[in-house]
This record gives sequence, C-alpha cells and structure tokens, in this order.
Amino acid sequence: MVFNDEFNSIVKKSRSLAIQYQSRFIFSYHFLLALECSNSITSEIIRTNNWNLKPIKKALIKDEAVGKLDKYFLLKEFERAIKYSSFYAWIYYEQEIKPEHVVFAMLADKNSLAGKHLRDIGITYDSFKKDYHNLYKTNTKSVFEALGKSSFLVRIGFPGFIKK
Repeated sequence: MVFNDEFNSIVKKSRSLAIQYQSRFIFSYHFLLALECSNSITSEIIRTNNWNLKPIKKALIKDEAVGKLDKYFLLKEFERAIKYSSFYAWIYYEQEIKPEHVVFAMLADKNSLAGKHLRDIGITYDSFKKDYHNLYKTNTKSVFEALGKSSFLVRIGFPGFIKK
C-alpha cells in the first residue's frame, strides 16, 4: 500500500510543526495539529465536532536543548500508528493510506499520545467511524475491524501481522 498525496502533505506539515515547537521527534500530536489545518475528511470531522486540540499545543513544550536538526525522527508511538494505518486502510477496502487511517490506528492504540488525548475529550474509535462513514460512505471487513479495535491485540501488534 502507498500513502496518498494528502497524507504526505500532512506529514510534511507535521515536520514543520515539530521544528516550530523545537521538538526532537515528530509526535502523533504534531500529526493531529497538521490534520486540523488540512482539507482532509478528518479535518472536516475535527471542525464539525469542535475537537479541543488546545491542550495538545500546550503539551508541546519547547526543548531548548535542541537546535534545528537536519533529520527528524518519528516517535515510536507515532511510527506504530503509521505502520498500522495500512491495516485500517485494508479493512476499509482502500488502495491508499489516508490520514483518517492513521487516526483509526491512534484511537485503537492505548499507547498513542494523540489517541489518548482524543479519548480524553470523548472521541472513540466508534464515534470517529460514525462521523467518517457519514462523510465518506464505506464498507469494512467487520471481523478484522473488530479485532483491530481491541486494545490488547493492537498492543501485541496484531495489525502488523496481517498481510495485505
């Protein structure tokens, strides 16, 4: 599976936000903030539901020990969300990985920083799926989706075991 252009654009914006906040890594928080500014289905869901992302901005405290780096690395929890996003694209019968698939991966992963924030403000996998389905009529491979929502199976890496 490949990432679509929209996803690539959001990752570039995430890197810019990491630089702006002087972070050593690109966090899932940066990705959510970049999503907010995009023209994606997920940004429409963010605006429609008025997600409160202000605490995320406060959490991104500047790290004065780091100057501008030539390379930015993904924090492990965000790297896992990107890796697992191909599973969520697959269960939604998509040929490309889109930003919303990363959000599904974050919501399913109890170790995701952005996923934790979203759950704290009341966004669940099922509520996001409902909003997503309202904007973009989809079908799913329901058995695999049920397995992919299990925090235990996500924690042990189930989405990564499925061959697409």
